[in-house]
Amino acid sequence: MQVARELTKRHEQQVGPDLASALAHFNNFAPQGECTVVLGGAAAAALAPWDEVQLRQELDALISKGLTASEAAKQLAQSSGQQRRALYGLLHRAE
Repeated sequence: MQVARELTKRHEQQVGPDLASALAHFNNFAPQGECTVVLGGAAAAALAPWDEVQLRQELDALISKGLTASEAAKQLAQSSGQQRRALYGLLHRAE
């Protein structure tokens, strides 16, 4: 957690690494402007691993719907978290 003030402005300031430090700071210096408490985000959900057979089936299905190989690789990369270049290579490696 962090406390900051005047985010995105010229005088942006990180006030403290936690609330106790921020309170100590504001006891010595009157708060001015907008203050924001920044909390950490949720942990990323682990994606289930994909194997090459599943990836190839998904690519083939996208291509059968009319997408080009490049478009299919891009779309599957977005939904699976795999690298677009690797997916495109998988299409050509299997041919």
